[in-house]
Amino acid sequence: MTSQEIICLSQMTAKEGKEEILKLALQDLIEPTLLEKGCLAYELWEDLTNKRSFIIYERFQNKEALDLHIQMPYIEKFVQNEYVTCVESHWDADFQSHKSLQR
Repeated sequence: MTSQEIICLSQMTAKEGKEEILKLALQDLIEPTLLEKGCLAYELWEDLTNKRSFIIYERFQNKEALDLHIQMPYIEKFVQNEYVTCVESHWDADFQSHKSLQR
């Protein structure tokens, strides 16, 4: 089992008129995700200049914890429902193959 922390950034833009539904659905993921073993951080950010745009910052103990997160029933439900009906565009960046250069 690897011990390298995993950081993921996701950006989602809601379809026109679907921003409130997407926002509420994303907010519903915060509490159960933070309770997951291996979740070190899970933050949802809303763009102040574009209410349709959201950033999710996630930090997990290792790849196994991230893999378990993705398989959680509430994540699968979100992907099958709100993601499909509300998301216009989406990008992800994960830092599994990166290291911090902070001093």
